Amino acid sequence: MCYKKKHYGFSLLELTITISIISILGAIVINQYQNYIYRAQALAGLSEISPAKTTIDLKILEGLNNDISGSDTLTLNKVGLNKNKICSSISVSVTASNGLANINCMLKGGVKINGKTIQLTRTFSDAPDAYTGQWTCNTNLDETIKPKNCVSSLQN
Repeated sequence: MCYKKKHYGFSLLELTITISIISILGAIVINQYQNYIYRAQALAGLSEISPAKTTIDLKILEGLNNDISGSDTLTLNKVGLNKNKICSSISVSVTASNGLANINCMLKGGVKINGKTIQLTRTFSDAPDAYTGQWTCNTNLDETIKPKNCVSSLQN
């Protein structure tokens, strides 16, 4: 009598194919996770300098007499900014006579954002109420990681 031996387990080919598929999926997931981290760091940099918009608008409405310019702690405190965590440096420039303003954040962090810039720019409007201004966000970050409300218009 000849008995057939029942096959148990997986063949080497089946295991190799399964490991290959898992490796490919893992590589895709890791790349997406890194992009998620970079986007989070870029958004944190933008949110770190955004509070200064309100303070600068308020100072202009109250009749700012002197220009504000610099990157030292005293200047940053004048516009409501504190120690920076995501921005390696922050610089502020406000012109009292025309209400123009710039807030620059040089980012620190992962490879795709380190040394890149996020800039908030206040433009002056010739509207009847002379204190009207509009803020825009410019950056030199890659399209895949820049905050959605920022335009990629800065040079690398």
